[in-house]
Amino acid sequence: MHRARFRSLIRQRINSWVAVTWLCFLALILIQSSLHAQTPEDIQRQLKEALDLYDKGRHLESLPLFQHLDEILPNDPVVKAHVGFALVALAVTKVDPEERRQIRVRARKFLIDAQALGDKGNLVRVLLDEIPDDGVVAPFSSRQDVETAMREGETAFAKSDLDTAIAAYQRALILDPNENEAALFTGDAYFKKKEMDKAGEWFARASSINPDSETAYRYWGDALAQSGKNRDAFEKYVDAIVAEPYKRQSSVGLIQFAQHFQVPLTQPHIVSPNSFKSDGNQMNITIDATTLDKKDGTSNWMMYDILRAGWRGDKFKKEFPDEKEYRHTLKEEADVLNLVANMVGEQQKAHKIKNLDPSLATLLKLKQDGLIEAYVLISAPDDGIVKDYPAYRAAHRELIHRYIAEYIASALRKKL
Repeated sequence: MHRARFRSLIRQRINSWVAVTWLCFLALILIQSSLHAQTPEDIQRQLKEALDLYDKGRHLESLPLFQHLDEILPNDPVVKAHVGFALVALAVTKVDPEERRQIRVRARKFLIDAQALGDKGNLVRVLLDEIPDDGVVAPFSSRQDVETAMREGETAFAKSDLDTAIAAYQRALILDPNENEAALFTGDAYFKKKEMDKAGEWFARASSINPDSETAYRYWGDALAQSGKNRDAFEKYVDAIVAEPYKRQSSVGLIQFAQHFQVPLTQPHIVSPNSFKSDGNQMNITIDATTLDKKDGTSNWMMYDILRAGWRGDKFKKEFPDEKEYRHTLKEEADVLNLVANMVGEQQKAHKIKNLDPSLATLLKLKQDGLIEAYVLISAPDDGIVKDYPAYRAAHRELIHRYIAEYIASALRKKL
């Protein structure tokens, strides 16, 4: 479990670009409400005070206000969510692990309630992904001196005592130069101090300690964006996805960046029109008969399905002798897609294709760019394929970055 998320996810950084206008939303409710002898104006004033405290990073001070508002407005998703956020901040200040666990369990319940009441924000979804049902989170370090320093830093950060937090995190990093979160949290504290250049330096250090963790790249992107260095920020948001593409929070930075510039992200879609089903050793392929007479290249998908069926036999055992059971692999998918691309390319040269199918046109371009594997891993993974990601990332990080930048975020990249 990545402890960074519990504190740093509740910061209101780039999120302000696409934040819901909480006050306008609640005003509609408050006009119709006058509970506990308070006027709607009283409640709106209290809400504004709580949100102002929260947005300034004074999460602990905002908690009792949000809890009071929750009593008045028990079915409001905004208030529920902010009680949950503030409880997450409170948990990091507690020394006793059991007390931290119990507070996280409470926070999770408020976040679940907020979602059930209609909150569709990224922050609630990500926190629910990261907070276990039982609230148990591993310590920062097995070394007690490092753990103590990190806890001191977390407590100081939650109280907005940023200089004390920085000193504690840096002490932890001196004790253990490989403590990634010490560098990450130092950068986060400088970010909160609005010292973006220093924040970037520490995020860079954190990413060098652990290049396969998304958080430092994403935070680094935020610091660059706040400094107006949009193209550099874009690259770091892409790096975050490259680091951990299968985690929801990895793509939050890029998604919000695209929303800010009002540019859509796109996802290439390359799928066989035929159906392929397997039940044990029994394999069934259903061919879409309408593709057989078309002059758009889609008839080549029949070979894709036939070749995939072959992988379930001796070919998989030959390619992966150490694996006991068949799984869908990157090598299988890339091999058969490359073959389809080759066949389509040959037919084009022979002028046998009149109007190339758009998805096959994309496949041909991926082939020409050497990005079919990156496409499979990022845009078409399954449980089997994701197991091949770490090895491919280690050898071809730049190709994954290029695929995301040029295919998924091409319009955003051009606008910056």
